[in-house]
Amino acid sequence: MRINTLGMYYDGGSVIHRLNPLIKLIFVFAYVISLSFISDLKIYLIYTGVLLLLYLISKVPLTYAFRSLRGIIWMLIFTFIMDIFFTKGDVIFKLHFLTITKEGLLLGTRVCLKFMLFFMASALMTYTTTIDEIASTLYKLLKPLEKIKFPAADVVLVITIALRFIPIITEEYEKAYLALKSRGAFDRGTNVFQMVLAMGKVIKVLFISAIRRAVDISNAMEARCYVRG
Repeated sequence: MRINTLGMYYDGGSVIHRLNPLIKLIFVFAYVISLSFISDLKIYLIYTGVLLLLYLISKVPLTYAFRSLRGIIWMLIFTFIMDIFFTKGDVIFKLHFLTITKEGLLLGTRVCLKFMLFFMASALMTYTTTIDEIASTLYKLLKPLEKIKFPAADVVLVITIALRFIPIITEEYEKAYLALKSRGAFDRGTNVFQMVLAMGKVIKVLFISAIRRAVDISNAMEARCYVRG
């Protein structure tokens, strides 16, 4: 089953889909940057409500938004664990050498929520805007920097290729994961060490696939006499 994730366009035909890509891009930048300076959980709830409202208006199913987070779930779990166990403050739970503090719990919640909102806002941009529209808008924004020899065209090309790669890599991950799961790699009786080895095999497959696709793109660009800029 294919996961709807960052880089995949969802044709909802909503007002947000028809909105100027430049306005959407500026909003996402402003949303992400302003979110970086917030520490109050109440403000986080307001930002979350705004984002969920935009998903409803765009007619993009909320399940897509949450599915898009599957790619970073392990990073969120690792970040949360590191924050709650290694942040000093008022102790609320202690077991041998493991200590959970109130400050660590709040910090972990804020950081994870921030990453989730970052990712969901970026995903909404790609759900409601085609990659070609994003590339064209980015180039218009960066083009003035070419006067100071900034490689705007190359930067936009790299971003465009990366966005097109994300759904492909996600699909490759799903295939590799299901293949290992069918062989019992993630059954209930499997210990943590075996699961880590299984995930290592998945990562190896993804890495090899990404390298092969990158070489294919490089050869295709060279065959078409691609010139920088």
